[in-house]
Amino acid sequence: MGIIASLITCFTGRNPRQRLLLQLRGHSFVIPDLQRVFAHWPQAINPEVGRLRKDVEARMEDFFPDGKIARKMREAKVAEFGASWWPYASWDRLCIATYLSFWLFAWDDETDSTEISDLVHHDGRASAFRQETKSFIHASLADEFDQPALLSGSRNPFIANFGTVGRAIAKSCTPEQRKTFLEELDFFLDMTHLEQLVQSSDELPTVEEYSRRRMGSGAVGVCLAITAYAYDMAISPLLMSTKSMQKLWDLTNVIICTTNDMISLKKEIEHDQTDSLIPLLYAERGGSLQDAVDTAARTVCNSVAEFDRVAEAFLIDNQEDPQLGNLSKFIDGCKFACTANLNWGLLSNRYKLPARSLEGGLRVTLE
Repeated sequence: MGIIASLITCFTGRNPRQRLLLQLRGHSFVIPDLQRVFAHWPQAINPEVGRLRKDVEARMEDFFPDGKIARKMREAKVAEFGASWWPYASWDRLCIATYLSFWLFAWDDETDSTEISDLVHHDGRASAFRQETKSFIHASLADEFDQPALLSGSRNPFIANFGTVGRAIAKSCTPEQRKTFLEELDFFLDMTHLEQLVQSSDELPTVEEYSRRRMGSGAVGVCLAITAYAYDMAISPLLMSTKSMQKLWDLTNVIICTTNDMISLKKEIEHDQTDSLIPLLYAERGGSLQDAVDTAARTVCNSVAEFDRVAEAFLIDNQEDPQLGNLSKFIDGCKFACTANLNWGLLSNRYKLPARSLEGGLRVTLE
């Protein structure tokens, strides 16, 4: 058999993910200047960020005193994440919101990062871990605050550090807010389970299948669900359940997840992970890697424009509502989430990008 025939046999004998990795590695692409897309949206950082860094470090030493997870949490700059997502939260509520972020980062790495854990390769153990997590979360958000201590998850730091968050939310939020938060957490856990099942199969998901799952596994809804808590404000369940609010919620999710999938691609490919938007667009639609990136960028641009249209109409329709101020603040909270997520992604070392700005576009090479 000739060399070319041998290479073809070797290539075609691999599973779809291995073939896709071989196709992508070594190629370069340019991330467009997404910061310009958000230039008209608010961005800020909580003035307590310095104090928050020390607080997060102390919490990390309590739960993860040493090792890879502590190093990854430091590289992630969790305090900067919390301080830019909720820039006007009071100190106590800023801490709780940031602890939620801390828990999400650590928990997600435990379930899908081969650097940290082998759970990704063991569906049975991972399913048990998720069920322990779900039981602990439900108990933490229940009226009886001492229940979490009785659960097995309370001995696992990847689960137990949610307890502080759950108890604070249970104490301060309305039943409707608590219900929304719990539903988003359950959705997140369920979609991460589906994600693991799909990734352990021999088939790549379609872009549509992946996008539906990503709306939960990205945990954007989990963080949005505590916006009212973070700013100590009330918005009626009637307003929160409108089609306009759901549309804004979904658009925020799409914007953040799509942005993340662009800036995290280098890290994902380095860790042999192909189940994200850009590789799947490339596999499904053909063309070049840059075409896939540009398609994702158009999704972000179009979603930002649609968000602006929906938000403006929503505020006009409710201009006589006594809760208009809180509604406007919640909408700004969604915008802060988008600008914060991008700025934090460039600032932290989590995505291993070669620069801290997208001005003029950022060239990235997949290895």
